[in-house]
Amino acid sequence: SRRTPRETRPPSTAGTESMDSYSPLPIPKCQQFKALIDQRSDDLRNGTVEDSYLSFSGVTTTRFQYIESHRRSLGAAHVRFTYFPDIGTLITKVPSEPHEKCHYILGSRIKDHLRMNMGIAFDEVVGTAATKRQGKGNTIKEPDSSFKNLRLRSQVGDWPHWVIEGGMSESLQRLRADASWWINHSEGEVLLVILIWIRPSLKIIKIETWVPERTLPPPGPRTRSRAAIPTL
Repeated sequence: SRRTPRETRPPSTAGTESMDSYSPLPIPKCQQFKALIDQRSDDLRNGTVEDSYLSFSGVTTTRFQYIESHRRSLGAAHVRFTYFPDIGTLITKVPSEPHEKCHYILGSRIKDHLRMNMGIAFDEVVGTAATKRQGKGNTIKEPDSSFKNLRLRSQVGDWPHWVIEGGMSESLQRLRADASWWINHSEGEVLLVILIWIRPSLKIIKIETWVPERTLPPPGPRTRSRAAIPTL
């Protein structure tokens, strides 16, 4: 099914809007961290679990930097990280084949449609994959897929124009927290977030699109000082 909700209230600027959807485990030692990631990956592969997310509390900035720099040896080379240093919480999204196929296929189809049917130039829709972004309060997030127009945002580190986030979970709230992060922390620079919620056992795929709320300009002549700006 498809829904296209528009965010109508400002999300929190802290990490707590995401914490409502997670029950963090105390961060274990590296060997156990790897075991948990490996086990979740196996469970997703064989269908015994349909939840891509694992979250950990007590993660200091130093600890996160270690995990990030050793992610391959920790079995997390393709795991997406979201890190909130102010509350010491790391959220991991463990990929699976259905998850990866969905966001890759959708991103490719949209990109191809824009180029072939709408005359969009190659450099106007360029994939930046899971490139890490830094938000407010030094929070860190990695998307599943991201795209930007290089003619408008050519600098490394510029926010993407649109993002795709997919995953398996018991409810859509976890993915909606991802959408909230992108819209809030980019202050409206991310113009579109596409969510893909997957439940293979139920043969369900749900897609939602999220955009920043826009404030309509007041009546009267439009001047520079009254130009519409994105609000959240």
